Amino acid sequence: MIFSIIMMIFLASEGTLDHYPDMFKVTFCDEPVSITTVDLGDYIAYVEWQEGVTESITIAKASDGSVIQNIHLGEFSDNLLLDYVTPEGTILGYTLKYLDMVDHDGDGLDDLRLLIAWGARGGQETYVIWYFDQETETFQFYGVQSHGEMVDVW
Repeated sequence: MIFSIIMMIFLASEGTLDHYPDMFKVTFCDEPVSITTVDLGDYIAYVEWQEGVTESITIAKASDGSVIQNIHLGEFSDNLLLDYVTPEGTILGYTLKYLDMVDHDGDGLDDLRLLIAWGARGGQETYVIWYFDQETETFQFYGVQSHGEMVDVW
């Protein structure tokens, strides 16, 4: 199943992954892995899940499918144990955005924002934010926002 999904993605974007040959490196283990595609307008995000937890996000240009970045989450992997995220980036059954683009730093360019925790009453969300670097055309780690405030993660 995993191999089929990877091959479908590779064949659909053949020629766009040459500069990123190990993007879909697969390690076989006991845990199931799945990939969800999220439409972010100018970009498409391929979110890799393992046991309901986000492991990495691969960002590609929507215009030609070329991969611009692979973000391994490591310590910022969410603990949401989600069952399903819609192609629009919302959590199934909620209006809350799991993965989206917002101008967080006020520079007029959309930044990448990933929900990693939320409270039962709303307004208690915690996000990891990567700002868009116009020079490199990639997303650089900006910080963690919890309850609307930036927090020190170190």
